[in-house]
Amino acid sequence: MSENTIYAVFEDSYYAQTKPIRQYDEGIELVISSNIELPEYYQVHFANDRFSEDSVAQMATNNTVTVPTSVTQSGDMVYAWIYLEDAESAVTRLEAQIPVRKRAKLPDGTITPEDRTLIEEAIEALNTAVDQTSQDVTDADASALSASQSADRAEEIYNDIKDISFHIDSDGCIIYTGPEGGE
Repeated sequence: MSENTIYAVFEDSYYAQTKPIRQYDEGIELVISSNIELPEYYQVHFANDRFSEDSVAQMATNNTVTVPTSVTQSGDMVYAWIYLEDAESAVTRLEAQIPVRKRAKLPDGTITPEDRTLIEEAIEALNTAVDQTSQDVTDADASALSASQSADRAEEIYNDIKDISFHIDSDGCIIYTGPEGGE
């Protein structure tokens, strides 16, 4: 694995401690090794305080989960609870502690993963709006062209028939009078 990988090894205990990570680190993968059988997918809840009301849930796949960057920002200990659910129960089975070594604050203007996600979402929304606006303009242009062509054709037809007249003579025949006045 890479240097961004840490291990929580649960041998004969429900508690484990990993090697330390550094404050502000991103993309840290936590690999969970346990003597209890773990499902292929399960939740891991992360927080900086054991008794916090707020935690961040991540989905572990094949015993690997990404540590949320938001919990490394404070420089405080990170707690990870392995939360297993099935049809009959939902229980916290294991707890890992991830020490975080404090370091100097990131320079102003440093883009965090959360910032990057917000920026990417904003760009995606903007691109979608631009695409929709472009399509709306194209549709409006097509509608205007169609309306203009329809108006031109209606004017042509009107000009063709405006001087035409019909009347019925005394014998009951329809008499056509064309634009030049002839019958």
